[in-house]
Amino acid sequence: MSYPSGGPKDVRVRVSYTDGSTWESHLLVVAPAPVAAARYAGSGPNVLPPFQLTADRDYNGEYASATISIEYGGRNKATPDPAVLDKPLIVVKGFDVSGYIGGPDARSDYKEFVARISNRDNQSILSDGADADGYDIVYVDFNSGTDFIQRNARLLERVIRWVNEHKTGTQPNAMLAMSMGGLVAQYALREIETDASNPAYPHQVGLLITHDSPHQGANIPLSIQMTVRHLAGTVIRNPIGSDVVLAERFPLLVQARNALLSPAAQQMLRYQTRRGPTQLLQFAGPVVAAPTSLYDAFQQEYQALLGPARVPVGTPGRPCRVVASSNGSECGRGQPFEPCAELAKAGFDGEVFDYPFLVGVGIASLTAVVGAGTLGTLAIGLTGAYDLKAEYRLNALPDQQAQPIYYIFARVQKRTRLLGLFDVQLTLMNFQASSLSSQLPLDSGSGGIISLDAYAQQAGGAITALPAGIIKQRQFCFLPTYSALNITPGGTAALRASYSPGTSVGTPFANFRTAARQNEGHIEYTALNSTWMLQELRQAPQVLSCQAFCSAAPVISGPDVVCAGGGTTFTVAGLPPGVQISWSVVADVSVTQTSSGNTFTLSDGSAIGLATVLATLNGDCGSFTISKVVSIGKPNPTVRNLAQPGEPTFCVFTAPAVPGAGYRWYVDNRLVADANGIEFEYYFGCRITHVISYEFINDCPAPGARPSASVTGECRPRTQQAATATLYPNPASESVDVHVENADDDPQPLTVRLFDSQGRPRAEHTGPAGQATIRLRTDKLPAGLYFVHILRGPQVLSRQPLQIEK
Repeated sequence: MSYPSGGPKDVRVRVSYTDGSTWESHLLVVAPAPVAAARYAGSGPNVLPPFQLTADRDYNGEYASATISIEYGGRNKATPDPAVLDKPLIVVKGFDVSGYIGGPDARSDYKEFVARISNRDNQSILSDGADADGYDIVYVDFNSGTDFIQRNARLLERVIRWVNEHKTGTQPNAMLAMSMGGLVAQYALREIETDASNPAYPHQVGLLITHDSPHQGANIPLSIQMTVRHLAGTVIRNPIGSDVVLAERFPLLVQARNALLSPAAQQMLRYQTRRGPTQLLQFAGPVVAAPTSLYDAFQQEYQALLGPARVPVGTPGRPCRVVASSNGSECGRGQPFEPCAELAKAGFDGEVFDYPFLVGVGIASLTAVVGAGTLGTLAIGLTGAYDLKAEYRLNALPDQQAQPIYYIFARVQKRTRLLGLFDVQLTLMNFQASSLSSQLPLDSGSGGIISLDAYAQQAGGAITALPAGIIKQRQFCFLPTYSALNITPGGTAALRASYSPGTSVGTPFANFRTAARQNEGHIEYTALNSTWMLQELRQAPQVLSCQAFCSAAPVISGPDVVCAGGGTTFTVAGLPPGVQISWSVVADVSVTQTSSGNTFTLSDGSAIGLATVLATLNGDCGSFTISKVVSIGKPNPTVRNLAQPGEPTFCVFTAPAVPGAGYRWYVDNRLVADANGIEFEYYFGCRITHVISYEFINDCPAPGARPSASVTGECRPRTQQAATATLYPNPASESVDVHVENADDDPQPLTVRLFDSQGRPRAEHTGPAGQATIRLRTDKLPAGLYFVHILRGPQVLSRQPLQIEK
C-alpha cells in the first residue's frame, strides 16, 4: 500500500464467506511522511542525541523524568559552524498510553511529531516556516505520559530551567503544548510565576500555544469505559476445571482498564465510571456512572492556580502571551449522530460447540437439583451442543437524562435435556448501566474527534474477526471545543455553540483558532491552524473568522440531465465570500468539460451514461466539496427475463435512474396508461413478439427514436410440478378456483397472486398449510388477459394465463 501523505491510516479489510457471513478487521498503521522536502527532518547532524532529564522537585514523593530531543533551526544548522541553542521552541507532548498498551514500539517520539507537522495535505507550513525563522525545537517526551499532571509539570519546570541555562542570547522561549501538554505547560508556568521561594526567577516563555488541550476536561464515551471496566473484572467460575478469567484471555482489557485508571486520565476525563457492588455467582461487580473526584479536585486546583487572568501572565518586564487552538468546528457542528445514538451493537443466536466451560455451567446449574454427590455420574451427559444467545449494545450519552447506555447479555442452554429430565441453562451476563441526568451529551458534541475504529486499535490492538456492522458510528467527540478554549459549559448549548475568533466568547486566551466548518482529528495539524500558529510565532497574529464560511449552504445549480449533443452550464449558488472554485467531473462515459470561475460547462457529444459534477470551494477558512449527479443522454432500457420453465415469458424492463425525470412506457408504440415508473413488467406469449420502449420526461427534447427492446415469448413445456396446478373455470367471470395436487404433502402454505397483462398485482390470497384449493374473486376486475402465480413459500410453482370475461 502507498499513501500520498503520511500519518495514521485506518486499513479496513472485509472478508465475505460462501455461507453469506461477512467479517471485518481494522488495522491502524502510521505511514511515514516523506519529510525530505520539509525543513525539520527528525534525524541528521542537526539533531542532538536524545538525553534524559529528571525533575528536581517531587510531587507526592516521586520525581518525573523525560526524554529530550533537540533539533536546531534553519539559521542555526550544525555546518559549517557549530550550532547553538538561541531560539527555543519547547514542544510539550500530551497523554501517552504506550506504558500500558502496545509496548515500547507503540510509543510516539520526536520523529512522529515532525512527520505530523510536516506533510498535512502535502504542505509543510508550520515545519518550513518555523525552521526558516530559526526556531530550535526542544521536544519533551514524558517517560510516564499518564502520570499526575502536577508531577510532569515539575519535570517541565526543570526543562525550562535547562533551556534557559544552555541557550545563547536573550530570545524569549516559545512553547507549543499538545493536548494534555497544555495543562502541564500552564501548570508549570504558573507555578514558576507564583513560586514565593524564588520570585525573581523568570521562565522566559514569551508565547504559549495550547493545541486542542482539555482545559475543561476530555471525553471517552462512558459506555466504552463501562465495557472495559466490566469485562476486565469478569471471572467465570468453572466447577470442573480452571476458572475463565477474561483479563487473562484478553490482556488488552486489563491494559485499557489500567490506562483509564491512570492518574492523568482520571484528572482529565470529564465523566468516568466506578465499580459497583460485587454480584453473586461468577462475575465482577458492574460499573456505574460516578462522580469524578480526581477530575474535580484537579480542576479546582488548576483553575485556582491560573488566577484571575486564567492563564500564565509572565513576570515583570517579560510578559507571556497565551493562545489556544481547537480542532472543534467554529460553526458548532456536532458529530454525525444524535445524543443516545447507538455506537456499537452485536448479537448472536445459534449453536456453539461443546466446551469444558459449558459443561461446567451445566454442572453448576444442576447442583441445587440433584446434589453435588451425583454430579460426577452426570457430567458425561453434559457434553454435546449448546445454544448461545448474546447481545451487546453501546449508546452515546443522552442529553442530561438517565438512560441505559451499556447493555450486555449472554445465556447458554443445552440443546437436549439431561437424562430427558433436566434443562441445562444459565444466564452468564445480564447487565445494563445508565447515564446520569446531570451529564451532557459529550459524545455527539462539537470538538476534536477520535476515530472509533482507530481508538479501538489504540486501546485494544489489532481487532481480528470483527463481524461487519458492529461499529455504528465511526468517530466521537474527544475534546469539546469549549474545553480547548477553557470556557465553563453552562449546558448543552455550549456543545453546539459557535466560537468565532475575534468575538467575545468567554475564553481567557489572547487569541484562538477553531476548525471552520467541520470537526477535525484531535491535535491534527491542518493548513488553517498551522498558518495561524506560524503567524503567532512570527508575532503577527492572525484573527480569522470563518462565520460566513460556516453559515454558507452552497449548492450546484443546473439541470439534472445533459442532453445529447449539447452543452450544459452549472454554477454554484450561495457561494461564501472569498473562495475559489475548482471544478471536476466523474463520469462513466467520455465527456468534454470547460470551466471559468463560477461557471462549469459539460458537453457529452452523443454519449449515454451518468456523471457527478464536483465543485471544491477553497478559501482561507479551508475547503469543502459539493456535488450533483446528472444523467447524460438517453440510455436504452435493460431487460430482466424472470420467466421459469413454462409459458408465458415474464420480463421486467428497467430504465436508468435519472434525477428529476419521469417515464412513459410503450408497447408496440402504444402508450401504456399509468406506467410511469422506472420499471415496467410485461408478459409475452409463445412466439408473440412485442417492442417495449420508453421516453424520459425531462428538459431534453424527445429523440427521433425512443430507446427500445424487442422480446419474443418462449415456447417451453411446463414442468411436471407446474402441470399439477389447474384453474377452473378458465375463462372466469365471478371467481376462479386454483387447485394444486398433493398440497397436503408440504407443510408450507400456498399463495396465489393475480397480475394483469402489465404486470401489476390485482389480487392475492394465502391459504393454511395443507389446503389444496384457493378461490380468488374476479367479479370486480375488468375483462382481459391475466396471469396467476402459484407459490409455495418463496418458490414459484407455476405461472398460468387466466382470461376474465364479462
